Amino acid sequence: MTGSTRVTCNGYRIEAKYSGKMTSELLEDTNRQIRSYVEKGCRIILYNTLDMAKPEMKLSILMKKFDMEIGSRLSACATVTSDPTTAFMAKMAFIFTPNHKVFYNQLDEALAWLQSNSSRRIVA
Repeated sequence: MTGSTRVTCNGYRIEAKYSGKMTSELLEDTNRQIRSYVEKGCRIILYNTLDMAKPEMKLSILMKKFDMEIGSRLSACATVTSDPTTAFMAKMAFIFTPNHKVFYNQLDEALAWLQSNSSRRIVA
């Protein structure tokens, strides 16, 4: 079963919701959508992976490349997950990214953390 994603921008915050099994093609399409919002000035990202199947390592590598491309334009990003494997993959994808945090089943806490970091100075 193929997965799905939904990317929206709520003012300053991009929300990317991932469901089911992700593929490289689906992830790249989602990243294109996120990139377009970043180019329009959105500086915060919530990666909601609560409904996503456990990812393969190659997806973590794709996300790391994407983070290297857009990371300097973000003030904060968070990943919310219910699965330890997905959490590990997120930590690998965002290693050395100081403005990223992983939350376990804590969507409200992630949103609060993003809100509190929304004015963080972007370091280019």
